[in-house]
Parts: sequence; structure tokens; C-alpha cells
Amino acid sequence: MKTTLTIKKPAHLDVTLKPGTWADPNKMLQKIEEAGYAARKEEIRLTLVGKIAKEGDHYLLVLDDVKPGPQSLLLQSYRGKDTVAVKDNAVTLPKLADFAGRNVEIESYWSLPDKKDKTAPATLAPVRLTLAKPVEPDKHANP
Repeated sequence: MKTTLTIKKPAHLDVTLKPGTWADPNKMLQKIEEAGYAARKEEIRLTLVGKIAKEGDHYLLVLDDVKPGPQSLLLQSYRGKDTVAVKDNAVTLPKLADFAGRNVEIESYWSLPDKKDKTAPATLAPVRLTLAKPVEPDKHANP
């Protein structure tokens, strides 16, 4: 995992995980708070590679190559205040049907689950969606 903390006003943290690794954003937020920082929960952006799946009237991003996995994240409308994200999300959501069943790279805002509903999943509000590049085998991996 590669972590970069840029101390500006406000502080900015970029985390890059090794392929196949899933880090629960809830746990990451807890670690950030334990380190003495306050994350802006409405501004957490994730760029993920996975497959778009349709379940009933909803679309999910399925990450089946991560440990622990698979992880399924509900894709929905952006509910924050960033006007650019509102516009980008409105353009991106209708494209989900075109990408169903395909591997994609998706940039999205992550939302915490509803505190009142303990079974509610965390959600993603996509703002950018492209076909994923094929993953090349690791030349240094053990056979």
C-alpha cells in the first residue's frame, strides 16, 4: 500500500492499494481519526476496477478479485453538495446499463451506510466510468 499525505489547508490523503486488496473505508476513517485528523466523509473518492451487475432495479459494482471478497457496492445518485459531482453523476448513472456485465474503472464518491439501518450497505455515487484495461499478468509473481 502506498500512502501520501499532503499537508495543505485542508490536508489531503491519497491511498493506493496493491491490486486484489480491499481496505474497508470505515476502518480507514477510524484510523484517520485515531491519528488525530477529521475526514470529510462526504468527500471520500474511490477509483475502483470491477464488474457492473444489475440486481432488480439497482446496479452494483462487484469486486470479485479482492480479499476479503467478493465485495458488492450499490451504485446510486450523488447526495452531496459538490455541484460538479452532481452534474458528473447525472451524466454517468444512465451509462450503467450500457456497461452491465463488463469490467470497468469507476471513480465515485463513497457514502457511509445509513446508521438507522444496520443492514444497509455503503454506496458509491459514480462520477466517471470507463472500460477497464485488461490486467497484465505479474511477471514477478510466483507460479
